[in-house]
Amino acid sequence: MIRKQPEKPVPKLFGLRPQRKAPKLMDQIQRRIAKALNKKTPAKFVAAASTRIANAYKTELAGIFATVLLAKKTFDGTRQVDIPFPDKYFDGTAPVDAAARTELMAYGAALEKFLEQCEDSGSPLGYATAQGVAVWIGSVYGLAIPDLTPEVSRMWAQLVKGEEGVEEAFKLVIRREPSDLDREYFKYRPQALLG
Repeated sequence: MIRKQPEKPVPKLFGLRPQRKAPKLMDQIQRRIAKALNKKTPAKFVAAASTRIANAYKTELAGIFATVLLAKKTFDGTRQVDIPFPDKYFDGTAPVDAAARTELMAYGAALEKFLEQCEDSGSPLGYATAQGVAVWIGSVYGLAIPDLTPEVSRMWAQLVKGEEGVEEAFKLVIRREPSDLDREYFKYRPQALLG
């Protein structure tokens, strides 16, 4: 009698994941070359985030806003980015002068590295966080470069229109009920960009 091999469980979105194979050397080289060739400028980060938000439906805006707030909570809570979040510039309590612009540009570069880590993680939570990090990168560069600030301000004005459904969207993103700390983050708004 021939015994049939038991079937492997099907990977689920949250739960079992297939084993990751180490990428081949040539794949790694090709990926690094493509990454170097496709390096985004600050203006491209702002344009990509702004276009995505401008073209989103109201329920999509809530989802994007939820991932943005999740990313902010990740910056504050985990310190996976070496540089602390520049709250004083986003709150409008400190002026954005030449020194602040240098600090913001350095923070934007650190966020770009964190974005790569989130995308490479292969997890749904990493992917969701990456969606929010991309908006923060555009926001940081928009605050640092005065020519980009009006577009980023319009982007945030559009984004906060999704605040009504942010709690429900957050539940879908993290697959649990929001905590009291999560709800505190739902109230966060970058005053310097919203005027």
